[in-house]
Amino acid sequence: MCRDEHRVHADLVVPIQNHLPELLDAPRSATAWVLTIALLVAAVTTPISGRLGDILGMRRVMIALLAMMTLGSLIAALSGELTWLLVGRALQGVSMGATAVGISMMSLVDNRKIRIAGISIISSSMGFGGAIGLPLAAWIAEIGDWKLLFWRRLSLEPSISSLSSSLCPAPIAFGNASTGLGR
Repeated sequence: MCRDEHRVHADLVVPIQNHLPELLDAPRSATAWVLTIALLVAAVTTPISGRLGDILGMRRVMIALLAMMTLGSLIAALSGELTWLLVGRALQGVSMGATAVGISMMSLVDNRKIRIAGISIISSSMGFGGAIGLPLAAWIAEIGDWKLLFWRRLSLEPSISSLSSSLCPAPIAFGNASTGLGR
């Protein structure tokens, strides 16, 4: 579920991308960064998130990544100008490292069938989240203000946080940060 939600947020602004220059009173070349910044930050921080999960504990890192998504959504929802929207989207990009951490968590499951199924579900949910994210975002933007796209995520936060806190394994740290040795 968490992975689907992150994938939905990756595509969140695509339906309104052409309207952002008018909505934010900014040039089109600048508003293009609203989509790009989340993907760029995700590309940089995803491997870091996975490694931090190994060092600090996957549960702790997963909860921190969910907090980044919540903070990013709040900043984006309250933003009135391009700069703050970019800050919010960048924080949402940081949170996309939850995929690496989730796959790492599943790799610790002892039961081979459950482990393989779990990793497969996390991986395939990227497609499912993308397939649902675009039409959902378009529908939300059509029925209301574009900022509802970000408020929707915030409305899901209590259930996502409680599920993550209860389902994530207890804090486990692996390896030695200085040597890079794992498990």
